[in-house]
Amino acid sequence: MIDIEEISNKLQEWFEDSLYITTQAGFLGEIAFFNTKKDKVSNDVVISTEIDDLMIAEESDRILNLFNLLEPKKMLVSYFNNQNMNIQKSGVFVEEYEFQQITGYYFHISDSLSLIQVEIFPGDFAIPIILGGTPEIPEMSKMEFFGDFEESEIKNIENLFDQNDLKEFSLPLKKPKKVGRNEPCPCGSGIKYKKCCGKLVQ
Repeated sequence: MIDIEEISNKLQEWFEDSLYITTQAGFLGEIAFFNTKKDKVSNDVVISTEIDDLMIAEESDRILNLFNLLEPKKMLVSYFNNQNMNIQKSGVFVEEYEFQQITGYYFHISDSLSLIQVEIFPGDFAIPIILGGTPEIPEMSKMEFFGDFEESEIKNIENLFDQNDLKEFSLPLKKPKKVGRNEPCPCGSGIKYKKCCGKLVQ
């Protein structure tokens, strides 16, 4: 059985060995959490025995870097590999909060008896929610996208980031894929599109 409080403590030590500073940590029910900071960039790490149904997005190291998730992701991968822990799944996800979409990165870690979920968030977003407070939403997390980006879009985002020109900033909304009339409805009902949500757009 994986002990999430023990994993949290060991991960904090792992980050601190690489000059990160743990600014906050705790354990609440089925959730352990900590905030780690380096060079004015902070991330919330949340470890849970509850496996959430996440909204998965396309993975790109350049996008992860823009959202300050690439380095902590590499730190977690190196820890899990060092400890011979089984990474069952991992990837980018999007979480909605008050009409904003927050990008995070998740891992599903398993052994023969249990499965846990480890999530990384940019800034001080997740822990305030866990503790009943108001989260901080970094400008770079105010996004409106599903899927990946064209090369030109990524360069435009990087230019804005370099210039600190983030006023009224949002990432481009990707056009949904066209659904055939006889294909399963994307809402998940299991009914053909033409007999489900397709009726609403006719």
